[in-house]
Amino acid sequence: MINNLIDISSMQGNEFIHHQMLENASHYAAFSLGQKGGNPAGVFQVSDLISDAEMLAFADKLGYSETAFIMGRNKEWEIRYWSPKTEVPFCGHATLAVGAHLAWEQGAGNFLFQTKAGQVKVQARLLEQGQLAGVSFLSPPCHHRRAESSLVRKMMDLSDLFPGDLDRNHLPVIANAGANHLLIFINSRAKLQEIEYDFVGVRNLMLEEDLLTISLLFKQDKALFYSRNLFPVGGVYEDPATGAAAAALGGFWRARYEPTSFSFKILQAEHLPTASSLEVRYDTQTGNGVWVGGTVRKYSSTPKNQPN
Repeated sequence: MINNLIDISSMQGNEFIHHQMLENASHYAAFSLGQKGGNPAGVFQVSDLISDAEMLAFADKLGYSETAFIMGRNKEWEIRYWSPKTEVPFCGHATLAVGAHLAWEQGAGNFLFQTKAGQVKVQARLLEQGQLAGVSFLSPPCHHRRAESSLVRKMMDLSDLFPGDLDRNHLPVIANAGANHLLIFINSRAKLQEIEYDFVGVRNLMLEEDLLTISLLFKQDKALFYSRNLFPVGGVYEDPATGAAAAALGGFWRARYEPTSFSFKILQAEHLPTASSLEVRYDTQTGNGVWVGGTVRKYSSTPKNQPN
């Protein structure tokens, strides 16, 4: 059994609820580089789903790009994902965190998660004598469409991207593996690391266009991408690892460039202490989900707004 289960109905007052939840949250860094890096996520199991307002308040207090609220038992779980500003339909790195959490608590195995984007299969195992977990998920079905040139121009107007910075071999697309992600391919790894943007302006543009994140990508070679992911919709300037966007890229790549069974790696946010590594693989069935995996480590940190 998960040992941080709390009966929300027994609590009185939001401050008490938040204090207890912060005390009982589990903390992980997903898509880590061994015992370094990775994107932090909170995991909290509840006996019954609490209100949206309470989940949002808790996610904001915790301060990670996403926090997963889980309810279920054994191998089947319902998951809600919340950023500090809004709920998201699917989150890859928090899915890895939940898979690792269950593997450490229940043992390695296969799990089925029910998310707002659909069912997600998860495989979890323990590595290095239990010091790390290796987790992968099969994303919701993938589809994509060409990004309108007007959208790309607006994004350039709100950032220090210029037409000459774009990779002419790979035009921008909106790809979906549970949510919409704008994929923009950059022609220089150095330029990728330099890009800055107008947080409020890009957030408003993304809300207008129903985008969850924007992935800026540099293709190093056939099997390696470098990435940065912008997540102002969730209140985050840059996300260190974005499994949902990785799955969307995989689905697009299969449909457009590599229709055979294929795999590649994404190194994301290499300029940050939370640099991350994501493995993407898929089969030949266009439209089907994409497998995304990586390692997860236990993470010790004082969440935002929580006293030391």
